Amino acid sequence: MALTVRPLEERDWAQVHQIVVEVASAGTTYAMPVPADEAETRRTWSAQHVVVAVDGDQVLGTAKAGPNREAQGSHVGTASFMVSRAARGRGVGRVLGEHVVAWHRSEGFRATQFNAVVSTNVAAVALWRRLGFVVVGTVPEAFALPDGGHADLHVMHLDLTRPQRYPAGTHEAARARLLTAAARRFAERGWHGTSIDDVAHEAGLEPHLARRLVPSKGELLWAALAHVVLPPHRDVDTAVAELRLEELDTVDERLERFVDLVCRIHERLVPLVSALNEAASVDPDARAIMRGSDLKRLGTSRRLTRLLCRGEEPVPDAADVLHVMMTTETHLGFVRVGWSMPRYAAWLRGALDHAVNGPAAVPR
Repeated sequence: MALTVRPLEERDWAQVHQIVVEVASAGTTYAMPVPADEAETRRTWSAQHVVVAVDGDQVLGTAKAGPNREAQGSHVGTASFMVSRAARGRGVGRVLGEHVVAWHRSEGFRATQFNAVVSTNVAAVALWRRLGFVVVGTVPEAFALPDGGHADLHVMHLDLTRPQRYPAGTHEAARARLLTAAARRFAERGWHGTSIDDVAHEAGLEPHLARRLVPSKGELLWAALAHVVLPPHRDVDTAVAELRLEELDTVDERLERFVDLVCRIHERLVPLVSALNEAASVDPDARAIMRGSDLKRLGTSRRLTRLLCRGEEPVPDAADVLHVMMTTETHLGFVRVGWSMPRYAAWLRGALDHAVNGPAAVPR
């Protein structure tokens, strides 16, 4: 991917509109209505500095930046970011974030502040922390989630008057060592038997550096999981997008490719399930991260029902059934009664087909 960040041009608006509609419709990261048309998107997505991240003529993401407030607040910058679903997990958000921070510095802003980062938007919170932002305040349950629940909103702040602690791209090798060590330690000793200091020692890092790379134990566990379970992706949603199921001709081909991914995920995830369950019961960070992940998986299930449908419409509530079928807990139930992975994979292919298509499901 030849990724370039440049100012938004007139020809980009149609694609930017699609991205804004996609993100607003999901309802998980922005408190905003779905724009009715491109004209409304133009009004919504305007600022002093608006850019797009492109690969050739394809717009993969967009960002807008400017002062956070007028007059006495104009020395602090702010920004908003949106990345198309198909491009997530490919570093587009990071490139846009680095661009905005650099622009704020060049324009003389004293800080960059994000006013409302949804706590369940794990990828964004982790990214901004890697770029040096810190959470300076949290508004409890200020964001209404699509499932009827509520998430906290973080205020995140980056002081631009100080030298950059980490030039772009540094510490990636140290982070990889840290996450590999964390996955091993959590698998062997569980949540309660693992500390950031212990993981840092195993990775050959100073504890203070480990905490800069991954500030909390809950985030360390989740980042380690993504590192070993879904490389090079950050979550299931982007891993499924990379399968490009829509490009396959038949439902059977799509089932085969998707179930293969699910089985690989389960095989790598099983050693960490105990630590994840322990963390969710005691740690707010881990609980928020798991909730955000669950919402993303439900969105994946809804998209999958359309791709696996053999007729005009899937069976009612098929997405909810798929969501339950594909959990690691369901897989572990079969493991406990002695099923092999090939046997589980064969069952899952048929079960997903039947859940989406009912009597129209075609036996393999």
